[in-house]
Amino acid sequence: MPTTVDWLNRIIYPDRADMIQVQVTPIPIYQLNIDDFRLELTELLGDAPGMPFVDTHIYNPPVTVSGVTLARVMEIINSYTVTFLPDTPWAVDITGGNSNISDRTNPNNVSVRSANSAGLQDSESLQAASFAGQVAIDIINGVPGTTFPRGTRQTPVSNLADAHTIAIERGLGEFLIVNSMTLATETITEGYTFTSDNLSVTTITIDPSVDIANALFTDITVQGTLDGNNIFRRCHMLNCDYISGSLYNCGIEGTITLGGAGQASIIDCWSEFAGGGVGQLATINMGGMASLVVRGFAGGLGLENYAGGGNVSIDMNSGRVIVMPDVTAGDIYIRGVSSVEDLSTGTATVYDQTINNSIDGVAPAIIPQVWAAAP
Repeated sequence: MPTTVDWLNRIIYPDRADMIQVQVTPIPIYQLNIDDFRLELTELLGDAPGMPFVDTHIYNPPVTVSGVTLARVMEIINSYTVTFLPDTPWAVDITGGNSNISDRTNPNNVSVRSANSAGLQDSESLQAASFAGQVAIDIINGVPGTTFPRGTRQTPVSNLADAHTIAIERGLGEFLIVNSMTLATETITEGYTFTSDNLSVTTITIDPSVDIANALFTDITVQGTLDGNNIFRRCHMLNCDYISGSLYNCGIEGTITLGGAGQASIIDCWSEFAGGGVGQLATINMGGMASLVVRGFAGGLGLENYAGGGNVSIDMNSGRVIVMPDVTAGDIYIRGVSSVEDLSTGTATVYDQTINNSIDGVAPAIIPQVWAAAP
């Protein structure tokens, strides 16, 4: 139940459901944030049942003295007391400032622990340091809500919507994905970064219902449907749809489908497949008429679903390029070190400008080099 007040007996009952649980065993421990608590009491005093009664508390906001911001102070007044329920063995830590809550608490089986200090600094600056520039999201072990310390690495938030709110409120620009998750039903277009500690074990799946654009993805495995103009660095790319933007130093294991008439740039990337056949290619689906720039690719690369209208320029470090039969129009330029297999149909033209200049997998004869002796 929400925080309530027995106005006649002047007893305040804080809502444990609004507190953050920081320990489960050997006994449960929760945190009561002073600022959240006093806002709840202020709201209750403004409601019709509370208007006839005297104030429950007084409040002094943080104050800066000689460059040091001292913490807020909340004092329970007018003979009000506080009772924590349920009356079972658990503990509550009073955080966020100085208060007399522990002094005004009615004794029972709940342990109330205060951290008052004459020199206690404002928790806002300390909270900011706890985030280290990131909002942590963990759908397995995280908790919902936006009250500190939710969103820190120690107490990750459990969903993208709350993480987005925390990022906006605190001016943070990066989401740390702790466990593999699906992003859905949220609009993220402000240019946030999505990252993980280990791309080998953390996959981010983007549902078509979510609007992800202008984002940077780093050090994470990615699959799903994006909305364009995103950048990927050091990522493991699985099947991804509607890509426009840039991939840098990424391994591709699947099909990258380009979006509409936009352009995708694939720079210093490689195929994650060990084989080189048609079924073992990092495949670029052109989405009909998109433009593609590839620079410094290594491994097997397939090109499909292209009917002209864009531009295709591929520079290979090493490997093999296969142009599929559903490439039916347009000019495709392939340069660098690669074999080229042209299966295109219609009016498509493949310009093989590779060093070895091999069409359909037929390598040219080796021309021996004759070196003159130094004079």
